[in-house]
Amino acid sequence: MTLRLEDLVTIPRRGDQLAFDIRHPNGRNEFRALLRLSVMAADPDPVRAVRMWLADKTGLLSSALTPAAHAALDRAHHTAGIEGMLMARSLALVAVSHGEVIGGLTAGPPERVIHHLELTAPDTLRHALTALTEIHTLAVEPAYQRNGVGSALLSRAITTAHTAGADLLYSQITPGHTDLFHRAGLTVHTPATRLRLFRYGIPAIRYPDPDRILVSVNLQDL
Repeated sequence: MTLRLEDLVTIPRRGDQLAFDIRHPNGRNEFRALLRLSVMAADPDPVRAVRMWLADKTGLLSSALTPAAHAALDRAHHTAGIEGMLMARSLALVAVSHGEVIGGLTAGPPERVIHHLELTAPDTLRHALTALTEIHTLAVEPAYQRNGVGSALLSRAITTAHTAGADLLYSQITPGHTDLFHRAGLTVHTPATRLRLFRYGIPAIRYPDPDRILVSVNLQDL
């Protein structure tokens, strides 16, 4: 049975004088808002939000966010190859207050690692798709920051990745944003620290980009 993302993420949250929902984007305009937030967050691939919208229209987006994802991944691969499998294990979230998108998050298998593994054994590639979740974008509109929106988005992403059977969730961030991730239980690594993925059965090493540091949480420990 395919686990619908709406079953995981629609829960009202209340901060100081601010009520908002964390949920899956609904329709073109909310994915467009997610694109705007991705640009604001300096995501190196902001057009990912457009690909997510297209994948959502065809039913691919988040269709394999379940521990028993093999059949859904097979369907995604048959429909759209590796890109389809990436979308099937990807997550899009928006924070909505009074009908306005005020924050957003995108996450999914790390595309750089997945494409590096394309020439390896199919079982290794599939394992990486299900074991790893990278947060690509996390952004909140400036007027709504410091109201718990970012923390709520991050918490929901961690819960969803854990429920979906992932082993590791990580992201690379600028040093000024470490507090948010530390409060959520992620390890903030020292600059230039690499993530060795061999312990998760994946023959790869994740290096941080220049001026970024890695944060991670071992979901097996939750």
